[in-house]
Amino acid sequence: MLGILESRIRDDGIFGITTRLMDLEGEDAWEGSYDLVVSSMTLHHIHNVPRLIHQCFSVLKPGGTLAIADLDSECGMFHKKTELVYHEGFDRSLLKREFWQAGFGNIRNCTAAMPVKPDCCGDLRCFSVFLMTGQKNGNGDRPQSVRKPVEL
Repeated sequence: MLGILESRIRDDGIFGITTRLMDLEGEDAWEGSYDLVVSSMTLHHIHNVPRLIHQCFSVLKPGGTLAIADLDSECGMFHKKTELVYHEGFDRSLLKREFWQAGFGNIRNCTAAMPVKPDCCGDLRCFSVFLMTGQKNGNGDRPQSVRKPVEL
């Protein structure tokens, strides 16, 4: 997948984007400092999601953004049972709380796509994919007085 993204970046003449293949669950500290960290359809394969979100916060520059696109909660039909999957999608309000606990502000989410694909049994099914973004505040620290997010 990174090769496809790198080809598109090169073909479109886009500069200033770095792709990186990483062990997202390894113990090594992440290196670098970034304006934007993007995860697309990866989070449901990660065992320790809160740790990953905290890692993303730690490498973002002040004012930087984390953007995650992944499955809304579903009943386990997206993947074949042989694939390594830790989560059957996500409840957006619970994930928003993880963003907040990691220190992100300006947390937003929306439905990003409604792909139709064969489910684990081979039947066509529509799945919901969300996009959630959060921003590291301008001085790089978690705000001192942060109120718990209110769900409406």
